[in-house]
Amino acid sequence: MTTITTPSISPAKTTPTPPCRAGCTTATQTALTFGKTNITFPMGFTYDSYVTEKDYENTSESYRELLMLKGIVLTDKQVSKWGDMLSPLDTSELSYTKETYKIDCENRAKLTCDTFEYTNTGFNATITASRDVPVFFSIPYENGWSAYVNGEKVDIEKVNVGFMAIRVNAGTNVKIEFKYRTPGLFLGMAITVVCVLLFALYMVLMRTIFKEVPVPLARHNMVLRPLSHYAKKHGAHFENSGLIHVKPRSQTDRALEKKEGFDNDD
Repeated sequence: MTTITTPSISPAKTTPTPPCRAGCTTATQTALTFGKTNITFPMGFTYDSYVTEKDYENTSESYRELLMLKGIVLTDKQVSKWGDMLSPLDTSELSYTKETYKIDCENRAKLTCDTFEYTNTGFNATITASRDVPVFFSIPYENGWSAYVNGEKVDIEKVNVGFMAIRVNAGTNVKIEFKYRTPGLFLGMAITVVCVLLFALYMVLMRTIFKEVPVPLARHNMVLRPLSHYAKKHGAHFENSGLIHVKPRSQTDRALEKKEGFDNDD
């Protein structure tokens, strides 16, 4: 719905409703003020004319926002894509009065989205158009946005010096869906999962490669034989306290002692 109050002061500037991101709960209307004039119409409106960024930059700053009511601001590349459904504006012949402001707002309110609602991931809208039109949303352009028209993904254009618009072909009750996803979110999650898996693999390999190897205890007779040999060679004497009982040497023990150079003294 369009609401217009009679202006009583000179035109100053156009102030749109603060833009909204995915998941926020703001008004579903765009509000424009011009002096004491207050005009609102649903989010998502269309244009039938365009101005180039060069013409926009050459326009006085006090009238640039009013210029965006007359035509959508496009780059030269966007003009080549959307020029078939828009006509160029001659900025040198434009006027910025209370009357023209009212007419411009009424023109923008002629063809707007029929419905508009915010969702947890963005917003949805529907529109009915008898011709191909650019549908403009006063929401800041960001790389995380993606747009779909009747389920098919479409390009989002950065227009009007930082806002979003899409091309919608003629049709009845055309469904528009915008979704926002934080750039790099899934890449960051994937890197985190890979790092956790690599750390777990590292811990398993460390336990496998550097696991503790139990050291077998030496047999009594294999330890005491060298001591007895040392005692005999150096005249030392070890008393048998009865606490250690040495079992007789086996053939294997004798062979090992002979190999190590110990006298085979029984």
